[in-house]
Amino acid sequence: MNPLDRDRPSSLHSFKATLAILAVALAGVALLFGLGRANWFHLRPASGTAAAMWHATAPATAPMLASAAPPRPATPTPAPTR
Repeated sequence: MNPLDRDRPSSLHSFKATLAILAVALAGVALLFGLGRANWFHLRPASGTAAAMWHATAPATAPMLASAAPPRPATPTPAPTR
């Protein structure tokens, strides 16, 4: 056996190193791709009920306020008789 063979990494080690470099490169590409499409990562309601609750808690906007019916005047209550 040649004494220099002990210092040389095995093919398994070089394969693992290649996979590690590939994984880091793919993670970098995924990060850059995700930064370009940030709107994909917004949380959305998962059901119709959750969507209704989300819309109910949203602040009212000017068009929503303009289309709302004006409040009805309160009717006076009759005075109690003795």
